[in-house]
Amino acid sequence: MRAASLAHCAALRAPCCAARRSWQRTVARAAQTGRTDVAEEGKELVAANADFFRALPLYAGGAGLVAILVNRTVTGAAPVIDAGSSQSRADLACIVMSAVLLLTGLSWLSLKPVIADKVKLEGGPLSWTDSKVPEALKQELEWAWSAAEGSAGATSMVVFIRNRCVLQRGMATEDAKPGAAEPGPIVAKVVGSGKANYLANLAPYPGRFELLEYLPQNTQAVVVQPLGTEGALVIGHDRVRGFSQLDLAWLSTVADKIEATVEQANYRPTGTGFK
Repeated sequence: MRAASLAHCAALRAPCCAARRSWQRTVARAAQTGRTDVAEEGKELVAANADFFRALPLYAGGAGLVAILVNRTVTGAAPVIDAGSSQSRADLACIVMSAVLLLTGLSWLSLKPVIADKVKLEGGPLSWTDSKVPEALKQELEWAWSAAEGSAGATSMVVFIRNRCVLQRGMATEDAKPGAAEPGPIVAKVVGSGKANYLANLAPYPGRFELLEYLPQNTQAVVVQPLGTEGALVIGHDRVRGFSQLDLAWLSTVADKIEATVEQANYRPTGTGFK
């Protein structure tokens, strides 16, 4: 009987564990194949069934409570929980877990994020790559831009390696000169720390002007993703909070892939490096 109750507890955790394993497999498969449609499939599935996924904890919690009642009825256990019974203690733990899942499901259903509107970016398109970039790395950077634009909806991308701009894609300032972009303190801090910086709402951020020297003036959101210790991706979006957590995880995978290609190509452009 105790084993049956513990099985109910394990069943409540199964949906969360399965979802985590599924996402890990998706990221690994995408990194190995270099395909952007792998992440797109998962993101489209979640977006198209958002209400269902928000209600999953509610379903799991309800199923857990029903399973506990059925188990106690079938096994002939006393209707009143006895603290001295091992089955009762296991059932009590399952009831608490089910209650937490029910409350989580209700809160997820009641809290739906408001999606901001896209804005028309001020500036013009710019497509430039440093002629000294090795062909293998050039292809990798082109793929990275396609991935960021297609999977995450990015509108701009600038790549810095050793304090030098080696690629610009998407929208830029009206008077932008190809390859003239220079990294500022925000980019240097990200490279130094090795941690990405996501500016979900760029407008009120006081240090935004260093990024707007090469990105459109009304860029709504920016993520700065490190490329190891000597490079960074600066990716802009035309919508406030335009990058989801799934997008950020995907861009981190893209950055790791670029970093590996830079090391394989032994590409070290002349530059001062980040300090």
